[in-house]
Amino acid sequence: MSGAPIVRRYVMACTEADFHRLLGQAMGPCDFDPPKRAFSHSEPGRSWSLTLADAGERRIAQWHVALTEVSFRFCGYGEGEIDALLAKFFAYFQRGGG
Repeated sequence: MSGAPIVRRYVMACTEADFHRLLGQAMGPCDFDPPKRAFSHSEPGRSWSLTLADAGERRIAQWHVALTEVSFRFCGYGEGEIDALLAKFFAYFQRGGG
């Protein structure tokens, strides 16, 4: 495991309100820094942070979906641990559809 942070970026069809509602369930307790639009969690030897940025919206006919750029930064986590955390995260943010 390297000491360098591992960064993963995604564009998601959700709002900041979605993050406030679901993130605690998806990733456990965390702190929020409103001016930076950033969530974070640290424990001995490792930490993660998640920063939000507006990414516009997607339009399909009269349907509009807000897009949010999500940047994760992991320190002290191995690739397998990151993959497991992100799988849990995306399971909570997954939306139904047909």
